[in-house]
Order: sequence, then structure tokens, then C-alpha cells
Amino acid sequence: LFIAPFFVVYIATNERWFGGKPETLALIEGGFVAGLFFTSLLISKIKIKKPGWAFAGAIGGTGLMVFLMAFSKNFWLFFLWNFLAGIAIAFVDLPMMTYMQLAVPDSYRGRVMSI
Repeated sequence: LFIAPFFVVYIATNERWFGGKPETLALIEGGFVAGLFFTSLLISKIKIKKPGWAFAGAIGGTGLMVFLMAFSKNFWLFFLWNFLAGIAIAFVDLPMMTYMQLAVPDSYRGRVMSI
């Protein structure tokens, strides 16, 4: 519920700071997805012993990256923070999806996941 509005900010940032080209917007969004994809390939090999701490650290890390993006009018610096935010989000998604699959009965999972 909190990531979707984040992508709307990409459009405004692209318009105000980076010239408003569609190619630039695609790179901005692609940076986040690339970080998420890269981490999704490696995360199964990582042994997380304290998932609560990993989740909290990832939330904090994502927040820090977004904070740094707010002050980065240089495109490649903005891209770097965005890429790192994508990496951090993977550590948020994994514990949440695992918990949802364990806690929500199969018959309700589709409804809960759609929220």
C-alpha cells in the first residue's frame, strides 16, 4: 500500500529534474526493478537467522534510500539510490510473503494478497 504512490513520484521527478523523457522514466523505474530482480536471484541462498531484524533493517534501508533520492538531482546518483531501494525491498517482501502464506488459509489468500 505504500510502494504504489512511490512510482507516481518517479513521474514528477522525471518531469522536474531529468527532462521528462520517457526513456529516462523507463531507466528510473528499471533501476528499482533491476535491484529487486538481482536480489530475488540471490535471496534464496542467504540464511536469515533473524527475519524480524532483516525486515526492520530493510524497511529502514529503503526509507534511507528514498530520503537520499529526495536530494539527488543528479540522474545517476538518483538511479543508484533507487537501485539500492529495490535491493532492500526484496528483504521486506520475502518475510511478508512467507508470513502471509503460513498465516492465511488457502481459500482467503487471493483476497488478502490482492489488498
